[in-house]
Amino acid sequence: MSDKSSETCERIIQTGFHVDMLENLTSLSVDILNNSQSKSSFVKAHIGTLLNVERRAKTGCSALRQHRAVDVLQKFRDAKNQVTFIRLEARL
Repeated sequence: MSDKSSETCERIIQTGFHVDMLENLTSLSVDILNNSQSKSSFVKAHIGTLLNVERRAKTGCSALRQHRAVDVLQKFRDAKNQVTFIRLEARL
């Protein structure tokens, strides 16, 4: 299974895993990302999965909007190794 599967993305919403992912991202600071390649990869993976959820789950966009995903992700715009989430932000 992959996060590119519509079924997987639907399950992420149904189980509330997207909320856990957003909480994990909330706990990280930009300073940590600028100094840690592994944490930067972690954030990119989470954001990539959330983008797929938004695209492939029927209720993905509204579920992410309900949990203020854009507000959570906004801080990562200032990272030196900037994480790409503009596509997600634009759709929410």
